[in-house]
Amino acid sequence: MFAQPDTEPNAPVNPGLRFYFGLAIFIASFFMLPTGLVLKGFVESSFWKGFILAAFWISAPLMKITSIALLGKRSYDWIRYKIRHHYTEIIGTRKVSRTRYNIGLVLFFFPFIPNYIMAYAPHLFRTIIL
Repeated sequence: MFAQPDTEPNAPVNPGLRFYFGLAIFIASFFMLPTGLVLKGFVESSFWKGFILAAFWISAPLMKITSIALLGKRSYDWIRYKIRHHYTEIIGTRKVSRTRYNIGLVLFFFPFIPNYIMAYAPHLFRTIIL
């Protein structure tokens, strides 16, 4: 009768308004310190400038903690599922040839070699004095 969206059987459901309120508080927490820096320019007294900066500086981490508590485990599971779903959809799993694997290893470890040489045998490199 009603069309059901294509979802996997183990997929978590969207937590609803709780998720969006938590996300809004989390994003707003990043703007607290810049807002305090702007608002302190409107006050003459050094006490009130310090009070405004302290209030906005302390409120940012408190807002982050509050948003995480508001989001809860259901939101965390939903975000994790969405990220993994998009990651596997975009990248997917593929077989990598032996040559590509070996090239990757060389590109990963090659930058470490000069550091070890400089640490244990610096006389092998010439010192360049400008």
